[in-house]
Amino acid sequence: MTDIYDNFPFDELRTTTGDYYESTHDAIKAGFVPTQIWSVIESKCGNHRWVVHGPFTRVVGVQGYIATTERHDDNTYYHSVNEVEES
Repeated sequence: MTDIYDNFPFDELRTTTGDYYESTHDAIKAGFVPTQIWSVIESKCGNHRWVVHGPFTRVVGVQGYIATTERHDDNTYYHSVNEVEES
């Protein structure tokens, strides 16, 4: 497994409403192939918001799925963190 701690380098392709795809099946119905589909995991820790993009086969804690024109290798995860304001 390869972990890259940097912003996700690809343009996210989402549903027509801008939301995550609810399932890989929905992304496939939209015309994407499995290697173009990424799982998205989001979590908040203190005043930081972590977002992890990984292979679509990841199912635990997934918020949804996005697609890219680029294809993944089923092995690489991108971890990004953003500071958020406390509410």
